[in-house]
Formats: sequence, structure tokens, C-alpha cells
Amino acid sequence: HNPTGYPCEGIIAASFNTEVAYAVGQAIGEDGLWTGAVGLYGFGLGLHRNPYHGRAGEYYSDDPVLTGIMGGYETLGAQSKGMYVYNKHFVLNDQETNRTSYNTWLTEQTFREIYLRPFELAIEIGDAMNVMTSFNNIGSYWSGNDYNLMTKCLRGEFGMRGFAVTDWWQSGGMNLRYG
Repeated sequence: HNPTGYPCEGIIAASFNTEVAYAVGQAIGEDGLWTGAVGLYGFGLGLHRNPYHGRAGEYYSDDPVLTGIMGGYETLGAQSKGMYVYNKHFVLNDQETNRTSYNTWLTEQTFREIYLRPFELAIEIGDAMNVMTSFNNIGSYWSGNDYNLMTKCLRGEFGMRGFAVTDWWQSGGMNLRYG
């Protein structure tokens, strides 16, 4: 009945202090123990790429390494209390307006070095077990149903062991039949 207010991810990242990130994650996990919540749809590992982006308060930084490190430690803290953390939005959720119906075209190098790196680091550092997918397409494939992304990269290369969940509802751009 009396929720705890935590600083937004950008403030946590601005501290450059992994102990703070871990402690905040532990406190969130502790809140989950007291309230019966077992899962958290967060932490946001997208990037501050646009000042008008609707999720800036949920994301750590414009730097993929800082984002991955801080997200990894906050995830590690929450999971240390038994909470399931679903880091989001995997991947390229760069706009809030029309986020269910846009395609992103980019090179593999850009994709790996900028957009995938935070998720890779969170898995390495925090043993991040789960992700929430994004609605957008990468090229012509819906990101949540791309075999190379979800299976070969996320589970194979990065070693994620848990679940990938969608962002709550099926949009028109989510083609569930191919992979």
C-alpha cells in the first residue's frame, strides 16, 4: 500500500557506482519478497538515442557499456532476492510513438556494438535470465520472432537461460508464423 520510490535508471547510471546499482536491485527484490511480487518488467536496457524518446526515464544512458554494466548489477541485486527480472525492450525500441509498426535498418556492426551490447553485458555480469521483446521489426522480421536474434544470439552467444516474453499484447507487426 505504500510503494517505495526509486531513482530513475539515468540517475543510477550517473553515479557510475555498481555498488549503488546492486543495492537498488536488492531493495527492489526485497520489496518483491514483502509484497509477493516475483517478477519485474525491467530493467530498461535501451539507450537514450533521442531526447523525445518516451522511455528515457526507464533507460540508463546513451552509452551501451555503461547501460549494460549498471543494468547487470541492478539485475544481479534483484535476482539475489529471488526476483525474475525481464530486461527490456529487446531490442531497438527507439521510439514510443508508433513503436508497434516501424522497421529498423542498420548494419550488423552497429547492431552488435551499440544495441545488443547492453543485453550481453547484463547477462555476463548479472546472469540476467529473461527479456521482454520489443514490437518493432529489424529489417523485415519482427524482432521477437527472429531465430538468429532470439536463439542463436541471445541464447547461444550470450548464454541467456530464461524466458523471452512479449510486451503484453499482439500488434499488427508481430508475425508469429516465421522465424
